[in-house]
Amino acid sequence: MHISSLLAALAVAAPAPSPLAVVGPEVFVDAGDKVAGRPKLTYLDLLKQVVPNLAPSADGKSVEGSLPDGLRHLAGKEYEGDPPDPATLSDLEDLRFKSGGKPRIALLADFGHGDDRIEDFALLIVFDDSGSAPRLLDAGYVGIDKDTAFSEHPLIALGPGDDAIVTYSEHFNSNQTYAGWMVSFLHGRRLRMVTAEHLLSDRTCGYERDESPVFTTRAVAGSPYRDLDLTVTEEVTHNDEDCGDDKIPKLSKRIYRNSWRWNARTGGFVQRRDGVDRLDKKNEARF
Repeated sequence: MHISSLLAALAVAAPAPSPLAVVGPEVFVDAGDKVAGRPKLTYLDLLKQVVPNLAPSADGKSVEGSLPDGLRHLAGKEYEGDPPDPATLSDLEDLRFKSGGKPRIALLADFGHGDDRIEDFALLIVFDDSGSAPRLLDAGYVGIDKDTAFSEHPLIALGPGDDAIVTYSEHFNSNQTYAGWMVSFLHGRRLRMVTAEHLLSDRTCGYERDESPVFTTRAVAGSPYRDLDLTVTEEVTHNDEDCGDDKIPKLSKRIYRNSWRWNARTGGFVQRRDGVDRLDKKNEARF
């Protein structure tokens, strides 16, 4: 079944609100666990709103199903590909957040990798949790590298009743870590991406180069959403290794900044500063 048909079938009015469970901010759960604050439901019940045939495998060692056609990637078509079939659920996280002042549930379900892309099929699924039962609002892929989870700091306050969700993807080799952060939010009933940022940290004889991001927000008069600011610190440090005649970069610390502002006419966030983009070009040469 196409995801749009599932959403339409589930778009029913919700009765009186129930209390929001405290689970986090985010926790790893199993498909068979009871949903926090919803003891009559399991996480599998919620996942089946998106993947109707999701079920334990014949040997009981995994949970498998066929991901529906029509699920988009929030970062665009360049990240889309053919999911494995059947797709096996490997990790599942529960995060509670707000949008429109209402309590929501975000599940991040990792369904592994296909044959044609490195990025995992990490599916972000959001539910309205203000009624008698969680109601599916939207779902989209957010994996922008090999392994994806909610970020260490998974929520950003975009407004008094609206949180953005931050997911983190990475892969690494012996001396490099490729890391990516996606910031998305729920506008109405639909997930939208603000930005996806890729950083590179490397380490070799005599030094380490680390790129670390910090997301912050600033209030904007008359706007329902705050500006989103990104500050990336690129720092080179030395260690005590003897590297002979190898050239070691000088100690340094550089700051790069990007910024986005809500544009009501376009219905999305528009980039206003592009300092981190200059760092991207430097990193491309280091790959």
